[in-house]
Order: sequence, then C-alpha cells, then structure tokens
Amino acid sequence: MEVTAIIEKIKTYTNEKLAHSYLQQYLDSPELDEDKVYFLTLPFPFHISEEQIKAISTTLLIEVALETHESIRNQNSEQFKEQQLTVLAGIYFSGLYYQILAKERKFKPCKVPSFWY
Repeated sequence: MEVTAIIEKIKTYTNEKLAHSYLQQYLDSPELDEDKVYFLTLPFPFHISEEQIKAISTTLLIEVALETHESIRNQNSEQFKEQQLTVLAGIYFSGLYYQILAKERKFKPCKVPSFWY
C-alpha cells in the first residue's frame, strides 16, 4: 500500500471519530496536520494494520484535544456558548483517545510527541 493511501486511511478513521453532529453545528471541524500524520506513518511504509491505525489515531486525537483547548481565548459574553462548546469539544476528543485505548486494552500511556509543542 502506498504511503498516501495509508495516510488517507488514517485520516478517514480519525475524522470519523472526530465527527460529532452537535459540535459540527457550532464549531469548525478540527483539521488534521498531514505532516504529522506522515511522520507517524514512517515506521509502517508498506503495510499498516488496524491496530496501528488506531494507535496513530489516538495520537492525533489527543493532539486535536490539546489544540482545541489551546484555542480558547477571552471572549465577550456573546461568544460564551462557543467558548464552552470548544472546551467540551476538547474534552470529548480526549475521551475518544481513551475510548480507543480501552477497547484495544492498551493501558500503557501513549505519549504525544512533545516536539509538536
């Protein structure tokens, strides 16, 4: 399988997890950084298993959760609902990370690559 196909498979899986109808009504959908996805696929140049896709996806989900929380800024009261939903979206995305790990019975902590921050 080509690297581009692997990247698309990971992005599709992760975006399916990120899709939440209520959040999509009020917030922009999070964007996955293709460079980060690419670097996470480097250990799997020709074949990637479903377990490896889930492992990479958990890293991307926690990345999105952290970026979502970092996007909060002081806003006026008119934007209060959006700010609250943004915080809740970050918590939701973090929860997706733990949900996948729990389903796969992977209880060892996964570290988010710190070089991204």
